[in-house]
Amino acid sequence: MFGFQNYSGIVGSLLTYGISYMDGLGGMSAWQWVYLLEGILTTLFSFIVYFILPDYPKSPRSNKWLTPREQE
Repeated sequence: MFGFQNYSGIVGSLLTYGISYMDGLGGMSAWQWVYLLEGILTTLFSFIVYFILPDYPKSPRSNKWLTPREQE
């Protein structure tokens, strides 16, 4: 978990650095582009997670990767 947290900080910083070059494009400043693009990516990812992540351990989708003992 700590590794993913560090990785997300690195990726987010690089993404923000690249987006900062969009300053003035479309009449929006760089910080507005950062909020817009990262918000869109987060929203799209949330829909993906909603449909893939099981809602409880005994769901039919959990049978693929949890044993019956782990589901209990």
